[in-house]
Amino acid sequence: MADKSRRANVGAVLAVLAVLMFFSDAFCGPARAQEQWLGYRSARSAWEHIGSTTGQKLCTQDKAPDGVAMPAFNDKEPLFALWKVDIGKLTGPAARDGGLWLALDRSGKGGLYDLLYIDTNGNGSLADEKPIRDEHAGFEWQEMVFFANFDAVRLALPGDDGTITYHAGFHYQREGTGPHKIYVSANCWYEGVVTIAGRRMLCSLIDGNANWRFGERSADSNQSDGYILRPFDPGRGPQELIDVAWTPVGQYVLVDGKYYTMDIAPDGATVTFTQASPAVGRIIPGQGVSSLKIAGPAGTFELDGNSGFVEVPQGQYRLVGYEVVRKDANGVAWCAHGAGGDGDKAIVVRAGSETKLGFGEPFTWLLEASPDGPGQHSLHLSLRDANARGARMTRDGDMPPINLRITNADKTYDCTFTMEYG
Repeated sequence: MADKSRRANVGAVLAVLAVLMFFSDAFCGPARAQEQWLGYRSARSAWEHIGSTTGQKLCTQDKAPDGVAMPAFNDKEPLFALWKVDIGKLTGPAARDGGLWLALDRSGKGGLYDLLYIDTNGNGSLADEKPIRDEHAGFEWQEMVFFANFDAVRLALPGDDGTITYHAGFHYQREGTGPHKIYVSANCWYEGVVTIAGRRMLCSLIDGNANWRFGERSADSNQSDGYILRPFDPGRGPQELIDVAWTPVGQYVLVDGKYYTMDIAPDGATVTFTQASPAVGRIIPGQGVSSLKIAGPAGTFELDGNSGFVEVPQGQYRLVGYEVVRKDANGVAWCAHGAGGDGDKAIVVRAGSETKLGFGEPFTWLLEASPDGPGQHSLHLSLRDANARGARMTRDGDMPPINLRITNADKTYDCTFTMEYG
């Protein structure tokens, strides 16, 4: 988050940009895409607003790091961990080690680790920090898990344009006599209304790997930063405008059938959308596919498949999911849902070429029977698509009841069973 001096200059900056855009239109043709400012947000339960993130898992050690000044601990066995950060001006041991040192202490002898020290100003010292008391600590008897939560801790580091503020949540956990673990996640995000090709959208930026830097892409979606981009509706409240299903940052975003690059400032305060013309290839999803969602380094795209094909930037993708939608005589929507799996082969799209997937219709039911005691059998019914992939079916959004009738040739056995999901 920018400091007060930076926020105070926002109005002046925008005024200057408006003048520059006027002269650019008058003498140089259409203006280039401009950065758009977002507001800083934080919450104790950030996951309710932006969804769950992977964050970082910190390795603990019982030896104090060299050169880091320490407070007077209550316990004789404090724990230490380094939180890697990738933005802000660090000094001393923090700059040497590329992150902020943490220490866990106990408020009472033989108790849980319930006190947390953090180098909140990045000067490589814990001696000038006050302990943070846990919000909630406890012990789960059945699973033998010790834990402590420290939520919405505020930190501030000097940056190139002023002070950078960051809120983070910390979770300590130990299973039985196993290793001590500290998990850190972002309790903050940037959010605001942006304009893309004249359309107003609500944009949220998420630091998925909790290293203070926004807009990072990664082949591992769990370590990628994320965004939420959806149409802005001024008639709805802010809570209703938040979709907790965030999308990993990719090379492009798709808005109204057009591709745009999304350039995100490292501190998350601004974003710039520029229309792009990437080299594309064609995907033919399969018979009857109404919509298709794929993800890869180029981006995550939700595509309308009703034309029988979709065009996406060249590259490798994985299937997230697809749908086939039909309506019965009463106008009730029936939908078959297919999803990708960990063992799927990559979907390779080459510029100017077609890639056929073979998803969708026809769908068939597969009945499997296995012995389940004397004179009894266990029945399993599953839906398969044209590629023999698993799918599920809904009627008007709900799982419909499925009846199975089994008879023999002379009808001396004739029974109908109601199958249940799960």
